[in-house]
Amino acid sequence: FVCKNNGVLFENDLIQIGVKSEFRQNLGRVGLFYGNKTQFALTNFQVQLSWSEENQAKLAVQVKPVDPVLEAGAQIQQMINAECIDDYA
Repeated sequence: FVCKNNGVLFENDLIQIGVKSEFRQNLGRVGLFYGNKTQFALTNFQVQLSWSEENQAKLAVQVKPVDPVLEAGAQIQQMINAECIDDYA
């Protein structure tokens, strides 16, 4: 098996990043979870996702933006919807 449908992707003293995903045929939905482990708000919080130009032609992706402030001890979710529009070879 290649990957799990959910779990922690990264964690340190400041932040925890988790994922939950589901796929049906050529459609996928991925939820990324960002948890602030500090006692202070994380301001100017930004997420940057990128993929190759080749993959952009094969995959239609909609990424929901996240708020720029991640409050102390809070968790926010970012949803990503994807549609495979061409075969990968």
